[in-house]
Amino acid sequence: MSTLESLLRAQWDPWVLPLALACEWWALWFALGRNFQKTAGLVLLANAVSLGAAWGLEASGGLGIGGETTWLAWAASAAAVLLANFGLETQVLGFAMRLGRPSWRWNPYDLCVVLAANVFALALAGGRLALAAR
Repeated sequence: MSTLESLLRAQWDPWVLPLALACEWWALWFALGRNFQKTAGLVLLANAVSLGAAWGLEASGGLGIGGETTWLAWAASAAAVLLANFGLETQVLGFAMRLGRPSWRWNPYDLCVVLAANVFALALAGGRLALAAR
């Protein structure tokens, strides 16, 4: 299994997913200032898109066979997963927010908060892989 495939699968771990969703819910609630229900819906929508895309990539066999698992391979895989998740989720969230308020735009600070939540979610997945390797 490649490093990228390992990280994609680790995102769906039953210990990682709820913690990541909780962190992202808090980040969106803090950044976007929405109520509980609206924030929960936005988090679920954004993560359904990003995790669905990850699942589709993994299920398609498009990742190929695993190569070496050096620190560079892990870093490149982590960067790819982070950029894909962050990009997809911010686009979906931006689209959903503009449905209610057409003039809505991301503030740089809000993007940093959402990026931090995605970094935390990826760190949880990486930590879970490290524990499983022991």
